Amino acid sequence: MKSIVTKAFRQKLDELPASVQEQAAKAYDLWRLDPYHNSLHFKQVRQNPSIYSARVTLNYRGY
Repeated sequence: MKSIVTKAFRQKLDELPASVQEQAAKAYDLWRLDPYHNSLHFKQVRQNPSIYSARVTLNYRGY
């Protein structure tokens, strides 16, 4: 599976608290090993183009 990060996503990520940014990095590393790991709650939110969402913390999701 391929991951593409947009400029807007990167800007929003940079605005988050450092602790959430660290959790996002850990979640991304886990996703790279196993995109369907249960703790990520990885799911498709749009079909065309394919956009997916994954849990970072209980209060934050990345997509």
